[in-house]
Amino acid sequence: NLLEQTPRGTPVSLGVDVALEDAVRKGEDLILNREYDEALLFFEDVDANYKDSALGAVGKVMVYQAKMLENGDFAEEKSFDAAVKIAEKKLAKALDDPGEEVWDRMLTGGFHGVRGMHAMRKKKYWTAIDDGWEALSLMKWVKKKEPDLADTYLGLGAYDYYRSAMTSNVSW
Repeated sequence: NLLEQTPRGTPVSLGVDVALEDAVRKGEDLILNREYDEALLFFEDVDANYKDSALGAVGKVMVYQAKMLENGDFAEEKSFDAAVKIAEKKLAKALDDPGEEVWDRMLTGGFHGVRGMHAMRKKKYWTAIDDGWEALSLMKWVKKKEPDLADTYLGLGAYDYYRSAMTSNVSW
């Protein structure tokens, strides 16, 4: 249980409400435990309680992608696309506003990574490359700023995996 392992949030200050940090861990737990319906309800609640935060929308993007990956389908694509549009708007606004730069870039990097994975599965290689590169750039920035933030290493590892294993069937 990630929330129990990190009861006070991350080991570095992200400059954001600790409840949002805890929400990341709880949401990750729900997704990793394949409790997708509960995760969607949870991220809806995050949206309702933190209207300016992109976390709820990004969380829903991750839930829909996890479900589709597990099932090997695109059954949640309409919901995925709707959540992507909301997340894009909220993340763009967050990146434009001063403060919380590490948090905003971490969320945005995760968003681009998940969207890039989806594009790769759809064989939209240029979109996947663009999103993957954006995710990589953001995660490298976060790692440089906060080297003790483990989430960054997860993002960088996922990038390395997709860049190598998932592209092995792409001839170019």
